[in-house]
Amino acid sequence: IDRIILYDNHPSATLSVYSEHPKIEYIHFPGKQKQMPAYIDFMKRCHANPSEEPDFVGYVDVDEFLFLKRHSSIHEFLGSYGHCSAVAVPWRMFGSNGLVSDDPRPVVERVPHGAERTHSHFKSFVRPMECVRLNNPHFFYTTRGKRNAADTKTLTLEEDPCEDEVDISVFHH
Repeated sequence: IDRIILYDNHPSATLSVYSEHPKIEYIHFPGKQKQMPAYIDFMKRCHANPSEEPDFVGYVDVDEFLFLKRHSSIHEFLGSYGHCSAVAVPWRMFGSNGLVSDDPRPVVERVPHGAERTHSHFKSFVRPMECVRLNNPHFFYTTRGKRNAADTKTLTLEEDPCEDEVDISVFHH
């Protein structure tokens, strides 16, 4: 990852400590239900500075973890989809793992057991300049009208990328 742009919607800027990291651009974006407005704000920033625009962007929540099964880095993974305007990566849901109260342990320790199959939703990486419309963090309308699933199957916008078993990558959520 070359750069992380971190949007923090908490009123007291709880994540501002990360602004010290050289690869993190911190943006305090307080308020409730700010996920879509933050995505839209980010896309506007990308289009305002096309010379600084990244090849791919991914909208990933703090409780989502990308697991690469065939690639050693995110660069290698996305590089294998150079012909695509977007890459859809399926979700594997972890839920609460039976916890009913707050637990201070890191997420990966307190919720180790996930669903056997992937969820019907996914998260996407998209080329900002090819994004025509941002529907939600799960898929985008692109200039090519297609996205590509992480199982190497090219999809139309109507198809579900999670039908096949995932053997390339998955987001744990």
